[in-house]
Amino acid sequence: MKIVLKIVSLFPILFLSGCKKHDTISFDGKTLIGFEAIKVAIDPKRPQYKWFYKTKITFKKDSVFIQKSPISVYKKDTLYSASDGGFYSYKGIWNDTNGKIEVNVIETNCNYCPESMQEIRKGVYQKVIRKKEYKGKRTNKGLNLNGIEFKS
Repeated sequence: MKIVLKIVSLFPILFLSGCKKHDTISFDGKTLIGFEAIKVAIDPKRPQYKWFYKTKITFKKDSVFIQKSPISVYKKDTLYSASDGGFYSYKGIWNDTNGKIEVNVIETNCNYCPESMQEIRKGVYQKVIRKKEYKGKRTNKGLNLNGIEFKS
């Protein structure tokens, strides 16, 4: 009888401990950095340089803030641009559903960026608001979003 009582009393403990999320890391207040390849030629005079956006993603509760700054890499040198490629700022929301991450943001500011315009009626144009969506998953070191590794 005592053995049965012990087994019955251990069952809820084992059941509840099995339901606990073990690998959940909070991103609240954290900033992760990743490098997104720029697919257009920024400086045609230097085709050997590889251009990237150094992308910083900062999480605050369910909000997310993204800063993108252009950099170029040649051999072991990293050059930070003063104006080439544009400096983008985004804000939006993020969601984590069973380890699947989704980030949806809109552009809030951009320095040295081309403007996209849309004609809303003959002769009247309106700025197109840029939107970005990142999808991915948690990794041991941070996140993988759209195939880009973001780490602290």
